[in-house]
Amino acid sequence: MKTPVSRFEIEIIDNPSFGGHWVGTFNPVGEGETEVEFTEKVIVTGIFPKIMSHLFFDVDQSVETYISDLKKATE
Repeated sequence: MKTPVSRFEIEIIDNPSFGGHWVGTFNPVGEGETEVEFTEKVIVTGIFPKIMSHLFFDVDQSVETYISDLKKATE
């Protein structure tokens, strides 16, 4: 019997100035419906990387893109 994936974890190791940990959980809530929860811990060190991350990284847009891509992949 196959067990559906219910948890996905990623360790973010881009460079010494940026890293973190990402967890996504997927729980069935009804016929053809899944509740998705994401938790992300981002670590940015150094003043220049912090400024750049605030200016150029839109967390809300990143989540919307991920959800959209996830829907496309599962339909």
